[in-house]
Amino acid sequence: MLDVLQNFEQTATQFRATVLLVPGVAALLVGLFIWLGGLGLRRLLIALVGAVVGGMCGLFVIGRSLILTVVCTCLGALFAIILQRIIIALLAAALVAILAFAILGKPYLLTAGQGRPLSPPAAQNGPRLSVSESIEKTKAYALECASIARRAGAAMPIRNWAIIAVLTLASAAVAFVFWRLFSALCCATLGTMLIFGGMILLLVWKGSAPITGLSSRGTFYGGVFVAMAAFGTLEQLLLCRREKKPAKESKTDKQPQDAERTKHSWRTS
Repeated sequence: MLDVLQNFEQTATQFRATVLLVPGVAALLVGLFIWLGGLGLRRLLIALVGAVVGGMCGLFVIGRSLILTVVCTCLGALFAIILQRIIIALLAAALVAILAFAILGKPYLLTAGQGRPLSPPAAQNGPRLSVSESIEKTKAYALECASIARRAGAAMPIRNWAIIAVLTLASAAVAFVFWRLFSALCCATLGTMLIFGGMILLLVWKGSAPITGLSSRGTFYGGVFVAMAAFGTLEQLLLCRREKKPAKESKTDKQPQDAERTKHSWRTS
């Protein structure tokens, strides 16, 4: 897996600037917003997640029909708003499953790509690739990484999959109960992921070899990731509080006050 990513890192230096700059800046800005203030617009983010999942189901599962895709997108957003706790639980379970697979499957991910022919990187001083060629290269590397992840998953022992399953179910159950805490945690973790991804794309475009740097200092950057996620969670819990609406006065409470006002106005007149 590391060889494939480093290969992509070398090839991406020949991409058009828009292929790396636009998604890199977008991921960085959206990540900063979700990392620090995602809890304040929780409903909007949940609706977007539901719309994306519904749209993908309509596009790839049901069939490539524009009407069905739009309907599934709208239904996904609607159900996500109605079933907020369930969506937060599923999102927390998905994030925990991804992180657990990355940690427990790390040795298998490093060895799963060995012995496989890698697509040759573009020449460092060669001509710039067009936008379409850059996108096709990116798709090819993404499919190659997905294939390696499948091979690593097949090579993992059942014990590791059992641990991942237990952590996933436990996180979903706890997130359903303490859904506000896990809403902040999911927003902070997702925002941190987007920030890291955006910075990697921007540094790749600059030719700074960020993937090689991350692999050589994995423990340090892992600690930075955890610290950023923890800070974002605490910051949102403290600052993104929902203001409570004052309780409406009942009719029985209003009657004594009205009576006192009438008496007071009669005596003073």
